[in-house]
Amino acid sequence: MTVYCENSTVLLDLSMSQSACAKARISDKLHEKGLLATNTGKALGDSWQFEQWSFDETQLKQEGRFESVLLVGTAFNGITVYDLLSDSSTHEQGRMALTFVCSALDSAIRADCLIPAVGAGGILVEHKEGVVSRILFLPQELFTLSLSSTNETERAKRDGYYKNPQLSGYAAIHFIQAALTYQALTGKVPFSQTDSNERTKDIHDKNFVPLAYAQPDLSQSHAQLTFFVDNALRRTAKVQVHKKSNSARRLSLTDSIAQSITESSEKNNLQKDERKNQFSKTVRYPLQDMQELFANSKTLPPEHFENLDSNRAWKGFTKRLGIKRWFRKHITLLSIIVAVIAVVSFLVLTWQQNRLSHATTEGLNSYEVTQQFFSAYSNLDIVTLQASSSGSQMRRVIDMLSGFYVTAKTMETYNGSGKTVPPADWFVHNRGSAYNIYGLSNFFIDGTQAQLHPDIPTHRQHKNALTEENGQKLKEGDTVQHTVQFYFIFSEGFDELHVLKNTDRVTLTYTKNRWLVSALEESSEEKRIDIHTFYEDYAKTVEESQTEDVHLIVSNFAQMYPWASTAAELDEAKEFIEKNAI
Repeated sequence: MTVYCENSTVLLDLSMSQSACAKARISDKLHEKGLLATNTGKALGDSWQFEQWSFDETQLKQEGRFESVLLVGTAFNGITVYDLLSDSSTHEQGRMALTFVCSALDSAIRADCLIPAVGAGGILVEHKEGVVSRILFLPQELFTLSLSSTNETERAKRDGYYKNPQLSGYAAIHFIQAALTYQALTGKVPFSQTDSNERTKDIHDKNFVPLAYAQPDLSQSHAQLTFFVDNALRRTAKVQVHKKSNSARRLSLTDSIAQSITESSEKNNLQKDERKNQFSKTVRYPLQDMQELFANSKTLPPEHFENLDSNRAWKGFTKRLGIKRWFRKHITLLSIIVAVIAVVSFLVLTWQQNRLSHATTEGLNSYEVTQQFFSAYSNLDIVTLQASSSGSQMRRVIDMLSGFYVTAKTMETYNGSGKTVPPADWFVHNRGSAYNIYGLSNFFIDGTQAQLHPDIPTHRQHKNALTEENGQKLKEGDTVQHTVQFYFIFSEGFDELHVLKNTDRVTLTYTKNRWLVSALEESSEEKRIDIHTFYEDYAKTVEESQTEDVHLIVSNFAQMYPWASTAAELDEAKEFIEKNAI
């Protein structure tokens, strides 16, 4: 037993040895204040007088090898509300005592008393013939300390069931009143989880059967009482943000101490005023309703709790609470899943956007695919080359051209040379040795001049698949061949220009509703030209032509260098340069 009375004294068993008490410095806490309420009206009402109360001394209880320190204080021969409710023979007296306790708490609030927030195990009553004459609220910290050696179930029954650890001040006292009233009317506590963490979750989620649901008749005849109880049990803590003053940093130590004392005094006065204002704004405890119910011995039959499934509002609340708690329990996993989905979605979206901007041969005939492949060949467009071909041989061709691409970029970056451009673009730019040459000229497919800067379709255009060509239905695996002729010009180093005259046989295969270049039979003749001589000859041709017309200049230059670009290629290059602002 934690609290009991003998010979008009109250004894609180700390279940601690003398050495443990010394370490816990119990002597410093011995004079912590409780509250003694005396009923001057001798009936359930608001005629209460209050005085502070504290323990007087300590005693040592010895049982064999075990010892325990008792706190002893003069009061009365009483019994805790918890003990009254726990014994079936005194249960009805316990219900009666609860109503007196709630009445005393209401009067103490209005008297602006410092009220210890203790549960039924920390409230002692002196009762006789249905009247509670005196009530003692034990010092809060000492009572809590005495429960530390008990198990969690006992702590809940004696204290935890009646307290909301998130509340303080009058809100915490109202919660105790509401919990005691709820138990007096229903025989049950509103939050019955013995595990303190689970009980705190229930309090936070307001997971209790409201008095208005549990007893509809009571909510109609005593609406103020049900509102007070349900509202007090649903109260949440008010969050206050305290800002640090910047001016404190500039004060001297003496001035800072003086200011702290002044602020502390002002804060205490303000808190006292706030408590009074707080009470004036809160709902008064419905004492008259409790008097009527107590007079009629009104209590809630247990079967009311068993028939709650028929209450739609309660069923809706429990369903929403289940969903809320499921999300709270799995919030970490859900957050990870959402983050993964977001990242994957971003990557997929990025990939899709990139894919939509990539070239495709869908909707093109075999001639157009051949033209697209060699235009990419000429412009070192590796991505378009990959989109226009398939097969191991073509991968080797692409690897070779990738080497040219790396070489060109290396020369631009480290050797200070200009851009690398196709022959027609080089003639149109007319920048002499400032630019390097790489690409095709005099490009023909089956004897017809083809384009080196055609419009390249992308996946974003969603062209319809080609299903027939030259009046013939196409099927998977069909092949077709074209003959291409061109000059392939590129510089290797800074002294020589390589010119290859090619006549190639191109094979295309119809794969997945589109043509792709699948094989290449190459036949070429190579000629090497001194690049400095080439630059000098071109400069001389420009001077002798006495014109700025690039067509005439290149036409004259072609008499010495037959691989020079055709007029159509020059026009196409000029249009491409202007369109892309190169």
